[in-house]
Amino acid sequence: MRKRLGTFIWLGWLLVRVVTPCPAAVTITGRMFDGEASLRVALESRQRGENFDPALMVPLASREVSILLYEGLNSEKPATTPSKTWKTTTDAAGAFGLETGLEQWPPGGFLVARSELGGHPVYSAFLNPSTGALDVNLYPSSDNAQQLTVKAQVSYDVFGTGAQKSIRVRFGLRVENQSGTLYVGQPSASGAREIWRIPLPKDAKILVNTGPYKDMPGWRTSQDGQFLILNTPIASVLDFELQKDPWEVHYVVPASQRFVQSFPVPVTLDKQSFLVWCTHEAMSLDSPQLKGRHSAVLPDPFTREERNQDVIFSTDRMMAGTQAIVVLDVDNVALGQRVSLRAVKWVGGFVLVCILSILLGLALGPREPTADALLASFTGEEILDRIALIDLRRSRGEIGEQEHQRLREPLVELAMEESPGGPPAAPSSPSPLSPESFSSLRPILDQIDKLEKGGLRDPALIAERAHLLEALAKELKNQGERG
Repeated sequence: MRKRLGTFIWLGWLLVRVVTPCPAAVTITGRMFDGEASLRVALESRQRGENFDPALMVPLASREVSILLYEGLNSEKPATTPSKTWKTTTDAAGAFGLETGLEQWPPGGFLVARSELGGHPVYSAFLNPSTGALDVNLYPSSDNAQQLTVKAQVSYDVFGTGAQKSIRVRFGLRVENQSGTLYVGQPSASGAREIWRIPLPKDAKILVNTGPYKDMPGWRTSQDGQFLILNTPIASVLDFELQKDPWEVHYVVPASQRFVQSFPVPVTLDKQSFLVWCTHEAMSLDSPQLKGRHSAVLPDPFTREERNQDVIFSTDRMMAGTQAIVVLDVDNVALGQRVSLRAVKWVGGFVLVCILSILLGLALGPREPTADALLASFTGEEILDRIALIDLRRSRGEIGEQEHQRLREPLVELAMEESPGGPPAAPSSPSPLSPESFSSLRPILDQIDKLEKGGLRDPALIAERAHLLEALAKELKNQGERG
């Protein structure tokens, strides 16, 4: 009886196996091409004024090819070694077929093809084989950026509603590789290769992180958390599907009235290849490196929505290894603040100086000079406030030209001593410091004070302070020369 029962169970299992087919293994098929040679043929066709015929693509004929599977590329710390490796051989037309043995393709899995041509390794870009037969272009790798066409864009606006306001930073990078190589970037201090990096404030929250590859984030956080890094190799224009979409990241930071960022430039950029945008009504931009300026109703660089925008941009070539420092000033009303604390402090200080000036005028009389001890005790900002007050009195006719020059001259000399380059040649006939000129100096002094109070441990902050000191000296000198 037991024997019969065992026989029936075995027959039942066999019947289930026959009726239920085994899952089909994943098969990868397609053709492989010599990318560098194929691009050369395409360029020759263009020079002759002909449309490129895909049939002229140069096959990777009769070559052994390794297929490498990479998984987890959508994680923050992706694996640097393949999880599986297969080998296949192409035929005379470059065709290949590969039985992977996998029941299904792993979600988020990408493959890379590798072979040799002329004794040198060649590689494909990352490929997703879930869409049928593949056309695979293999290229030699290169760190030569001369044939890259790059456009970098930064956009700032106010993000959020009600009292919870943030500054939104959107960065887009479009890279076209016009060569027949796979651009792998430059080695960083850690030894790993990078295509690009952008600053990431410590309190930033990332909203969008995309690129040409579906299910693969474009930007990864550096080990120190201070940058976002792009390290995905850039394929040639032959892989045009990987050139259509930019590498894009959006993040928000807590709202502030002044926001300074320093963007490294790893490759040489042509004119107008680095653009920074902001909302015209709420913000203003400045940069020592981006001299071009334009304001108009323009399409948003990311949404194409028509908006009133301010744009600054590169008017000269930006050399590899330089940095673009961007200073963003935000209107306090746009941030939901009824009163600016900075404005209150500035106005309060100015009113206090005015009161002191009136008291001194009553005590000393209009003909008495300012005491040397009092002048020596003034800070740089108080000196500028005092100059502005004297200029205001002259513009109202309260004092004559001779008295104006006598009171103003020692203050101007002290102000010149505050500049890092030392005092420039004094003008023979000083003119009053207009409110517009005075207000142009105030933000520079505020930012220098903010940096020094926060500490200068970061090289980028030291560089920013140097630029600000240089701008202060130039502005003081220009105002003296205009007088």
